[in-house]
Formats: sequence, structure tokens, C-alpha cells
Amino acid sequence: MFNKNKDKKEKKGLFYQMSGAKHINSAFGVTKDMVQGIRSKKAENYQSETIESALERFNIPKTEQKTHLLKFYSNYKASFIILGTASIIFFFLGVLGNFIHGHIGSGILYVAILFAVLSVILNNAFRCYQVRRYLENGVNELGGLNEFFRTPKEWFPRKIKINK
Repeated sequence: MFNKNKDKKEKKGLFYQMSGAKHINSAFGVTKDMVQGIRSKKAENYQSETIESALERFNIPKTEQKTHLLKFYSNYKASFIILGTASIIFFFLGVLGNFIHGHIGSGILYVAILFAVLSVILNNAFRCYQVRRYLENGVNELGGLNEFFRTPKEWFPRKIKINK
């Protein structure tokens, strides 16, 4: 009777497409769900999926899975580095610059944008952690968020040491 999705239209404007707002919104939603999942502590209600079953779901052949994961890891690592560097520059030039000069309104806008970018960075770091954990240690589950948050050294993607 009432279809909420019927009224939602896909935004197709040039600014919307170029700004990456859809990706930022999606990453912010994933980060929000991750944090709420830690708070709720209802792990038995989560649907568990392994990395191998996820690769099968995406129709990636067994022979190409390792190379696909390495490409995936390098793309997310590069995105982490680029966005991390940009957010540091953005913080110093935008946020601090506006607060020092007394532009509180625009400073708050910069902080909101910075949090959106930081949620994308956190998502990228977590995905890198999952792939590295699978390739290095053979852990074949997509979870591990509690462990990820408890060990801050895991928050930064690093070189994968594959055991042969």
C-alpha cells in the first residue's frame, strides 16, 4: 500500500556524481552499523560469511582468488593513504583555519565533512585488515571487528607477508 522506495529517486546530478556523495553515504552507513554492532553485542544474530563464500558469491574462480584479493587490498590501501593524507591537510587548512579566524559555522561544516571522510578511511582499513588476516593467517571469516578495534596497530594497512 505504502511503498517508500517508490518515492525515492536516484540522484543523477553532475555535482552528486562528481562529489562521490553516494560512496560517502554508503561508507558512513557501514561505519554506523559496525559501531552499533559492537555496542549491541548480539553476535549470535549476525549472519556469518566466509571470505571464500563471498568470493564465490562474486563469481571469482578459485585460481584467481588470491590475485583478486591482492588487487582488492592494494586498491583499499591506496585509497586509505590518499584519503588519510587529504584528511590531515583538510584538517589543518580547513578546520583549524576556520576556527582560528573565527568562522565557526564553516568550521563545523569542515568537521562534518572530515567525519564522513574518516568513516570511509575506517571502512577501508577494516577491509584491508580482513584481507590481510585471511592471506597471512588463513582466518576465513569476515568478522573480527572487536579485535580490529582493540588493537590500534591494525588500523593502518601494512605490507602483506604471505606464508607459502
